Amino acid sequence: MKHIYLILFLCFSFLSNAQVLKGKVVNEQGEALPFARVGVLNTSYGTLTNGEGKYVLKLDTNFVQLYIRVTGYEELVDSIQLKPGEQIQNFTLLTEALEFEEVVISEDSKKSRAMAFMREVIAEKKQWEDKLSNYSMDMYVLSSIEMEVPDSMLYKLPSGRKKMNLNEMVTRSFYQDPGKYKDSVRAYLDLSDKSNAGGVSVSIQMDGNSGLAPQQAEMSNPYLFVQGSKDADVNLFKNSQEISGVSTFNVISPLSSLAFLSYTYDIAELYYDENNEKVYVIEVIPRFQEAALWSGKLYFHIDSKRLLSADLSLSQSALNYFKEFHFICDYTFEQNRVFPVRKEFIYSLKERKKMYHGAIRIKQDNYAFDKGDYKQKFWLTPSVVSDSAYDRDSMYWIYERPLPLKVEELTFIFKQDSIKRYHQSEEYLLKRDSIYNDFSVLNLIFNGVGHRNTFKKQSFRVIPLLEQVVPLGVGGYRHRLGVEYTKGTKSHKDFMINPLIDYGFRNKDVKWQFNGYFKYNPLNFAKIGFEVGDIYDFMTSYQSIQGTIAPANRMRNKKWSVYHFSELTNGLYLKASMEYSDRINITDIEYPEWASLFGNFQKPNDFEGYRIFMTELYLEYHFQQRYKIRDGEKIILGSKWPVVSMKHKMGVPNLLGGQSNFSYVELKLEDDIDLKNFGHTDIYALAGSFLYKENLRAVEYKFFRTSDRFFFSNPVYSQQSLDTALSTANSYFQLNFIHHFKGAFLHKVPLINKLKLEETVGGSYMAIPSSNFQQVELYAGIERQFRIKKTIFKLGAYAVSSKSSYGPAQLNFKFGINFYNAFYDKWDY
Repeated sequence: MKHIYLILFLCFSFLSNAQVLKGKVVNEQGEALPFARVGVLNTSYGTLTNGEGKYVLKLDTNFVQLYIRVTGYEELVDSIQLKPGEQIQNFTLLTEALEFEEVVISEDSKKSRAMAFMREVIAEKKQWEDKLSNYSMDMYVLSSIEMEVPDSMLYKLPSGRKKMNLNEMVTRSFYQDPGKYKDSVRAYLDLSDKSNAGGVSVSIQMDGNSGLAPQQAEMSNPYLFVQGSKDADVNLFKNSQEISGVSTFNVISPLSSLAFLSYTYDIAELYYDENNEKVYVIEVIPRFQEAALWSGKLYFHIDSKRLLSADLSLSQSALNYFKEFHFICDYTFEQNRVFPVRKEFIYSLKERKKMYHGAIRIKQDNYAFDKGDYKQKFWLTPSVVSDSAYDRDSMYWIYERPLPLKVEELTFIFKQDSIKRYHQSEEYLLKRDSIYNDFSVLNLIFNGVGHRNTFKKQSFRVIPLLEQVVPLGVGGYRHRLGVEYTKGTKSHKDFMINPLIDYGFRNKDVKWQFNGYFKYNPLNFAKIGFEVGDIYDFMTSYQSIQGTIAPANRMRNKKWSVYHFSELTNGLYLKASMEYSDRINITDIEYPEWASLFGNFQKPNDFEGYRIFMTELYLEYHFQQRYKIRDGEKIILGSKWPVVSMKHKMGVPNLLGGQSNFSYVELKLEDDIDLKNFGHTDIYALAGSFLYKENLRAVEYKFFRTSDRFFFSNPVYSQQSLDTALSTANSYFQLNFIHHFKGAFLHKVPLINKLKLEETVGGSYMAIPSSNFQQVELYAGIERQFRIKKTIFKLGAYAVSSKSSYGPAQLNFKFGINFYNAFYDKWDY
């Protein structure tokens, strides 16, 4: 019965897609020719073969003349009579024979004509860009990834493909300058091989301020990078743009106002189209192979200078994950506008020894250019998913799918649809829980062991062994044991409790902590929480690496606290808390003999113990914060505007025995600025002061961390040459900035550009007026990107020059690591 359903499914699919031509392009030895152009003669319409040499074309005629071309082989032109439905047509190309012919038009003449023509095109391109400043349209996206399956006998050669992922999406999408996108998702189909689903890239925050906004991550596969109209919008009319998920660099368009600094052009072909209008095929040639530039061909009407089609590839050095990346786009001319109607992204990537091939096909139609009266709030939710989007059945997709699918794709959909139904069954959920609940040594070491019940939405976990072992704890080696219990509901409310016991073997001292929370409104993150315990706590949590483990930064803390956190309105977060603490020095703690290896800083801080009752109010505002609602939960997507915050702390005397009496306020501003071709800047400004301090103890002072000796700590928040831990009970000011040029200069220097280095500059200023202290830092460095699977990071070397009130000028050399967060499309710094 299952096979009958599959046959009917395929038949209905073929009936809905008339005139589909597909096949394979090979050479004389039968070897596949990837990225060969298969196009309709005397038009700009065509596609590329994938890594296996296969192509698919949807045609609206009964007769067609095709050309097939790829570098190193003779061009083939063939006439084909089409039949209704799907038709297979394979092509074999012959190796190009090198012949010397008489040159009628010199290459210099062709290039000069091409350059002159492109100057005219670029002079007029602004009008086409302006006419696309506001529009809405229907969009269909089909994304798929295949993995090469090695031959069992000849393991170096692929014997076929294994379909890994296939996604489909139907939206009504909106755009408005500058850079506002919104997708109303009508239908979404996610069929993936879950064993190879791949998540977002890893981002590790080494140090810095996290702020109040929830730090969220949403599982997605960065290899399927088109998740909406923003990702699909490769707009050649813009001077440059960063293509989300493809490149962290700004890619300069071959139609840029400054394109001649980055490109040269040649006339590759001249032909007459079906309307007997002359068409130029302009070859785009990048001047710098290591820069983020396109190469390929652009098709133009000669008289009107209108863009008809683009067939381009992006330089490998500019790519995040991909080994090769090709972009095809067809444009139409209506309502006195030029706009895209068909796009294809064809790419390949290698992960360890596995080769993957991806293809994303997009159709855009039903454009409307009348300016809608959309308020700013309309754009704050870039993605709105209809209630039925994830529940569309197979027949819906058969009739709504505008692009042809291959038989293997249709078969994959049928099989994965069956798997998807099974994954929602009670039998599967029980099996998944049982796998999670199984004990293994690896889980014990790295993930912890526990028990989960999906139906009751509860889980219990013992922390992993790596978290239990604390070799450099207070008093030497300590061992801690913690458990975490969570319980959720269908409405996404949940609570968590987390008890922890900490034992020091040398001093035979037991410390403990118990915390938890209850989230009662998932749409505004509203929750109440508590913490109680007797622990060895940090005097200041934001410290250098060596300062973190130093007993001089530790004390005994017998405390309890309660807090309430919520988002008052979109982007405005409030956390209010109160805390009681009995703070005791730890000078009586004994340390093992090996502690002397770490020097004098191992000595605990000898201060007079005291009790404090403290309140804290923390407000943070993200201007025009973007978000989306999915499955009853709000997912934060960030903001393009500065983030401002205010923190107020107050020590209340005589309440519950509190001895401190002070008031303190701090203001903060953070911003990141995209300067397009000139790079990216991060700015951080901090100012604070104690309003009064009748009874203020040293633990409540404002601390500034010492710099790590060789490590380049996050320059947005820290100094690089502060060799003394500073604190103040008065006012202070701090300003940090870093600018990444993203290879704007080094990528254009011959030979050096082969190293793929990026240049970075920055600096900071810090002042504590009451101590007559000021410090100025300037630094410059070079960085290089690396990728390990889905994780992208930069390694950098920096020279730091500084001058402070407390000593002579210094010059230090440091090394750093900077991680890329694919979900937020930004670096740690």
